[in-house]
Amino acid sequence: MPKKNFSIIFFLCVVCWSALAGANSAIEIRFGSQPKGFRLVLESTKQITPTIYQGNQNKSVLIHTNNVSQLNIPVKRPSYVLSAEQQKVNGTKQQLILSLKQALSIKNKFLLPPNSNNHRYRYVIDFIEEKTSTSSTPQNPAIKSEQPKPQPKPAKKIIIIDAGHGGADPGTIGKGGTYEKNVTLKAAKILASVLRKTGRYDVRLTRSTDVFIPLAKRVQFSRENQGNLFISLHADSSPRQSAQGLSVYTLSRVASDKEAAKLAQKENKADLFMGIDFNSEIPEVANILIDLTKRETMNLSISCAQMIQNAVEKKYLLSSNNHRFANFAVLRTPDIPAVLVELGFLSNPEDEKRLKSDFYLRLIASRLVRAIDLFFLDKRGMQ
Repeated sequence: MPKKNFSIIFFLCVVCWSALAGANSAIEIRFGSQPKGFRLVLESTKQITPTIYQGNQNKSVLIHTNNVSQLNIPVKRPSYVLSAEQQKVNGTKQQLILSLKQALSIKNKFLLPPNSNNHRYRYVIDFIEEKTSTSSTPQNPAIKSEQPKPQPKPAKKIIIIDAGHGGADPGTIGKGGTYEKNVTLKAAKILASVLRKTGRYDVRLTRSTDVFIPLAKRVQFSRENQGNLFISLHADSSPRQSAQGLSVYTLSRVASDKEAAKLAQKENKADLFMGIDFNSEIPEVANILIDLTKRETMNLSISCAQMIQNAVEKKYLLSSNNHRFANFAVLRTPDIPAVLVELGFLSNPEDEKRLKSDFYLRLIASRLVRAIDLFFLDKRGMQ
C-alpha cells in the first residue's frame, strides 16, 4: 500500500475514533419518588453537564445534553410527569422535554462520580412542589375575629365555538345539496344554547351569521377573548361513500394518516376563497408549535378529544380511528386547548340526513357538553 494512502486511512481512523470517544452513545433516564416531588437522574459513561430551562410557570422543563446520540426514557414515570419525550437538535444534541402536572421548582442538582457500586456518572435533579406563601398573625383572644368574607363565585369558563366555513366558502356540499357552512352554524348555535343553559360557561361564537372569517381571525378571536377551550365544528367528506360517523381531530405537525393530512390540507385552503395566506398573517403562530407552552396545550387538547370520544355513543362515532391529528391552521391556538369535531360525513346519505336533523345536532351537543364538563373537572384536578 502506498505510504500516502496509508496516512490518509490512518488519519480518518483517528478522526472517527475521536468523534466516537467524544460522544456519549446514550444517556439512561431514571425517575425516583420523593415526598412532594420526584428525582430525575441522567446516567452516562462520560461526565455530563446538562443545561436546564424551566418555562410555562414551572410546568415545563427542557434539559439540553451535548454529544449524545440517544436518551432512553422509561415508560414508568412519577405521577407529577404528564409526558416525557426527547428531541434531536443539530445532530449531536438531545433534549429532554417534560410536561408537569403542576408547578415544581428545582431543589437540588448535582453530579455524582462513578464508584465501586455504579461505574457511571449520574447527574441528579430534585424537583419539589412550590410553596404557597401564607402569612399568619396570632389572634388576640380578647378581640373578636372578623367574619370571613364570602368567597366570590369562580369565573365561568370561556368556550369559543367556531362554525367552520361561511359566506363565500360553502365547505363540503352533500349529494342532497346540504352546505357544510349551514350545518356548522346551526350546530354551533345549538351547542352554545345547551352550554349556556348549564350556567357554568361563557360561550362566544366566531360567527353567528353566514359570513366568511379568515382562519387567522378565528384564532385571533379565541385568544383576544381569552378562551379556555376552542371547538371548531365541521362536516366531513370522503371518496368512500360508506364512511360515516363523528370524529375528533387535534393539532400535530405530523398527520396520523393520509386522510387526516388531506382533510387538514382541504380545511387550510378555506382562506384561498378570499386570497388570504394564514401563515403570512400571523407567522409567530405557525412557529409556536415548538414552544413548551404549546406542548402542554396539545396534551390538554388530546385529553379533551378522548373525553369527546368517550361521551359520544359508539354508533355515532366513525367506526375506526375516530381520534386523528394533523396540522390544522384553525387549531393553532398556542395557549388554548383546541379540538376540531367533524360531526359526520356529508358524502354519506345517512349522515347527511342526520346532519340536517335538529334532534341529532341536539343529541351531539348534549354529549359534547358532558365531555366539556369532564374535561374541566379533570383539568382542575391537574392544576
